[in-house]
Order: sequence, then structure tokens, then C-alpha cells
Amino acid sequence: MTLFFDCLNCNLNQAITILKQSSFSRNQQEEVIRELLTYLSTADFELSNPALMEGSYAIITKHMGEIDPYQESKEYYNQALLSIYHQLDEKIINAKDSFSMALCMAIIGNLIDFNARHSFSLELLKERLIKDSLNLEIDHSQQLYNDLKKANSLLYLGDNCGEIILDKLLIKQITREFSNLKIYYGVRGKPIVNDVTRNDASFVAMNEVAEVIDNGNGALGTVLSLCNQSFKTVFYNADVVIAKGQGNFEGLYQEDKQSIYFCFMVKCHLMAEIVGANEGSIVCLRNKY
Repeated sequence: MTLFFDCLNCNLNQAITILKQSSFSRNQQEEVIRELLTYLSTADFELSNPALMEGSYAIITKHMGEIDPYQESKEYYNQALLSIYHQLDEKIINAKDSFSMALCMAIIGNLIDFNARHSFSLELLKERLIKDSLNLEIDHSQQLYNDLKKANSLLYLGDNCGEIILDKLLIKQITREFSNLKIYYGVRGKPIVNDVTRNDASFVAMNEVAEVIDNGNGALGTVLSLCNQSFKTVFYNADVVIAKGQGNFEGLYQEDKQSIYFCFMVKCHLMAEIVGANEGSIVCLRNKY
């Protein structure tokens, strides 16, 4: 997906958010912002925002001297969701439609996003997961279920920390219903904001339900042109792809593979217009291309 100019705000806001949390002086902060503005002024605007964000984040972390400035926060959210893992699994098992319940929970987890403009609180997330009835505004979940019935392999592309617990619960439910399915769980090759990496997958023991693979790069989502060959081989050979999060949607939208299911919360007016859903809604959308 070609960059929308509105998305440049996300790049700048992310830098400002991190710098506010740092011990940098004003002069040091100014140096980072100027370098970031120089990078954005010469960037290829035909790239998607997730691809562009990789370069922005590299500038920030270079000056910070930290590979993953969000590591502690990511561990906090992973642990917080792990603490209610069994409670949520019971809700899924006892649901009238366990697959739909697990799917909606996983998408609701997309609330956890340090780069989005929407408001978020952990308590709000827990309340919605435990108490709410969850509804998809765009619902292609039955098509997803039917495709999984026929599939031999599934690539599940993760998105953010915390919600990785809900990904695991959905994958666990999928394995209950489709025991012969080979499942891969895709993570980022390098840290970027709160996107999932091998460290997060290890923290939540994702290997219990899927084979964890990384894509070899640090884009804010899945940008196939930047991914390593082994990841691309799994992607193209997978019978079904579940792509969690708006970043994966932006990176894979219009990709020539129909069996991609984009499962995410619509977090800005631009994506709302593209998918035809209200901002703040949750969707399970089969790729049209």
C-alpha cells in the first residue's frame, strides 16, 4: 500500500513519544528530530508506511543506544495477558461458537498498540475480553473457517505484544478443531515499537502451538520485499494466511494471494475508508486480490 501523507504523523509522533521518555537534553532531541525529518524528506513515498517506519525507528534506536527501548513494556503486557490466559481459554471452550469467540478475542487484543492514536488501557482490554459480547463489523470468519477445513498449512502473522497471548489462544482453538494443520507463527526479525519478535514468542511459549519463524527485518508489519527468502517461501506456500493488525494489512493489502485474512482493529480514518468499516471496529476481511 502506497504511503498516505497522513501516515507521516505516525512516524514523527513515535519519535516524539520515545524522546519524551528518554533522558535526552533538548539539543539531543533536536538532533534526532532533524535526522528523522531529513530521512523522511528523501524517502520513497511509493513505499508503504510499515516499510518507511523501519528507517525511522532505526534512527531513533541508533541515538538511544538501545536495540529495543520498549522491551520492559512489552514484557509487562505479555505477563498481564498471561495472567488471565486460563480464564480466557475457559471462556473460549464454553462458548457456543468457540472458533468465533477465540477469533474475536484475538482481534480485540489489537487494542494494544504503542504507535496508534486511539486511547488504550489494560483494564479496558480485560473488561472487553472477559465481559463483552464481541462482534465483527466485517465478518468473513465463516470463509476463513471453511478454508481452514481444506488447508494443510496456516501462516499466522503476529502483530503486537500482549495480544500475542490471544493469538496463542486462537491458534490453540484452531488446533483443537483442525489437528492435522501445520501452523507457523510469523514474527518480526528485529524489534520495532511493540511488534512481536522471537523474544515475545519465547516469553509466551508460542512453540507449544506453532512453529515460530521470523521475517528477517524490522518493518512495522509484513513487507514481503524486505523479508528473507525462507519466510517468503512459507508465505507463498501456506494454504491460509491470518494477518493480525493494521500494519500487516498495510503491508500486504493488494498482495496477489486470495487466502489472506486480515484481522484487525480499524485505528484511523484512512483504513476505515479503505475497508469500509467504522474507525474503532474490528474486522475479519478476506483479501480481494
